[in-house]
Amino acid sequence: MLINESIKECRISKGFTQSELAEKLGVSKRYIIYVEQGDKKIPVDKLIQMADIFKCSLDELVGRNKEASI
Repeated sequence: MLINESIKECRISKGFTQSELAEKLGVSKRYIIYVEQGDKKIPVDKLIQMADIFKCSLDELVGRNKEASI
């Protein structure tokens, strides 16, 4: 799974709209749309902030599972 797909899946599973996530990150809704479409690279600080908002690990946020790390 690509990072952008994993972020979208995580956002939806945690019950956030694109607008809500954008507000919490201090970015525009358009930024979130670009991220989820894979048209925008995400700085590490924003990934960390997203993981904190979603209360998940960075590995979970970017779609990395334990099996992939073995």
